[in-house]
This record gives sequence, C-alpha cells and structure tokens, in this order.
Amino acid sequence: MITMENILIMHTGGWIGDMVLLTPALRSLKNKFPNCKMTMLVLPLVSELMSRNPYLDEIITYDKNKTQKGFQEMRKMANELKSRHFDTAIILHPNSVKSAILAYMSGIPNRIGTKLIGNQFFLTTKIKRRRNIHEIERYLDIISPIVGTGLDDKLEFWGIEQTDENFADEVLKDKEESDLIIGLNVSTTWQTKMWRIDRFAKLAEMLNNQYGATIILTGSKSDIQLGEKITEFLSGSSEYIINLIGKTTLWQLGAIIKRCDIYVTCDSGPMHISAGLGTRTVALFGPTDPVRHRPYGYGHVIVKKDIKCSPCYKRECKYKNSVCMEAIYVNDVMESIRPMIFTN
Repeated sequence: MITMENILIMHTGGWIGDMVLLTPALRSLKNKFPNCKMTMLVLPLVSELMSRNPYLDEIITYDKNKTQKGFQEMRKMANELKSRHFDTAIILHPNSVKSAILAYMSGIPNRIGTKLIGNQFFLTTKIKRRRNIHEIERYLDIISPIVGTGLDDKLEFWGIEQTDENFADEVLKDKEESDLIIGLNVSTTWQTKMWRIDRFAKLAEMLNNQYGATIILTGSKSDIQLGEKITEFLSGSSEYIINLIGKTTLWQLGAIIKRCDIYVTCDSGPMHISAGLGTRTVALFGPTDPVRHRPYGYGHVIVKKDIKCSPCYKRECKYKNSVCMEAIYVNDVMESIRPMIFTN
C-alpha cells in the first residue's frame, strides 16, 4: 500500500509553462489527500513561481545544471531528501532517468514515474507512456494509480495579488471597458519557435487600423530590444502600442493578460498562463506539436502550417530559417483573430 503523508513531487526540467500544465495534477493530489504535506523539487528558474502555488507546502530548489551540477552534488541532495523522510516520490518530469535515480538514492520507499529505458529498476510504480496526448494528460496519467482517472483537468494560474491587479489597472487607466485590447507576446525560449518581429509589427498595425485595437507587447527583460524593433517597423504613429516587454513580474503579466480580449503568442509559458486565465489565445506553432502543447481549454485557436519536417523539436532549424514559422503570414493570423473579434 502506498503511503501519502509526506510527498515529494519532482520536476527539475520544467520551465514556466510546464509548471502551469502540471498544476491540475498537483490539485488532484491535494484534493485526494488534503492532510498530506506536498513538497516540490524544482529548478531555480521556477522556484519563485511555485512558491505561490496553492497546492504545495514547501519548495526545494535544485540547481542541477549549474551550482549543483554533477554526481557529488546529486549525492548531497539525496542526503538532504533522505533527512526529510518522504514516503512517496512522484516524478512528474516525464523524460528524466536521473530523477528516478535521485529518488532511489534518497531512500524514498514509493517511487512513481513514467516507464523509461534506464529508470525501471529505480521505480516501484511504472506508468506506461501514452502517445499523442496533451502534456496535462501525461501528468495526470502519472498520478492515476493513486488518485484515479477522470480527474479535473482545468488549467489555472495562481498567485495574482491585489498589487498586481493595481498595476494592470494603472497601465490601462485610460481605456474604456468597450475598448479592444489585444496582447502580443513576442518571444519564446527557442529561436525556432519565434515569429518574425516585422510580422508582429505588421499585425499590430493592421489590428489597430481595422479594429482600433490597443496593442500590449509582452516579453521578458532579455527581449527589450524586440519591442524597440517593433516600433521601428511601424509606418505611422505607435500611440496605440503599450510596450511592457521586460517591465512585469509573472503575476503582473497575468493581471495584464486577464484584461486582454485576445492574446497572440508563440508556444511559450505566457501562452499557458493565458489559457489558465481563460483569455482567448491565438497560438502560433512551428517546431512543436500542438497536440501536446496547445493552449488547453476552449475558445483558443492554433495557427500552424503543414510543413513536412514539423514537428521536429529542434532548437536550431536545419534549414537555418525556421521554415515552419516562416510559413505563417500576417494574414493567416488576422484570419484567425477576425472571428474572435466579432464574437467578443
């Protein structure tokens, strides 16, 4: 019998989007075992985000790629985990053999994870991996032996506080409730998933010219130059552009996305935040598979061209110009947005 009193959730490969997508699994675990302590092992990149997750009691940061890289650091982490006397480890990182080894080294008696070549000896419960399903369903599959099936798969984004709402109110203080607000998220983690900046600029211009839309640009601090380039590409006034690239926390971004009528984005963490907040999302896909990574839920639209080599999951295009994203034109995105505007 699997004991569920002191649980360690493991995902040390995840970015922001992964954390949003695995939260239905965390919620299902907490609903099933409300009195259990749930601790999560994560990368530093997402530790602050997950510190506000309502279903977790504690966060342990494991910087396995930098300051805690290598076997000796892995052994130290195993000793720390062993001292906490976890009864169950749930490995949500779907492709990690090392996570199973770490759970085994930590002496955790129950170890649940996806069945992979190389990790089966280290797991006590092995989950067969289904193909052609969304990542949310993959995470729910992993916990199904202890929680069951038919679980609530609704996305959510947590942690937005009143100060974040105030930030968004201030940004949009001159806007009326009837004004059309469209967010453009101009960046993502892989170069191959990026859409051309001149096309984002043209899209913004057309949305304003045809529908009077106010455009909010979003992105990280490393993308500040992209916002500057967009305004350079614009042929006329850019007063309808609100450039928030590099100017928001994740929760301020969430508060802004909540106020958007439509959010246009490549495959990215903010795409999943948008879906989690229920904002209608137009998602541009190239090297990744929307079956696995689309914005989850209803009312969203996928823009993807039928390119022979897609999805390839490559961070560098073998043709050097990301042909799958290059094939998406501004009019393709406009055609996807137009029906959403008229059903606003």
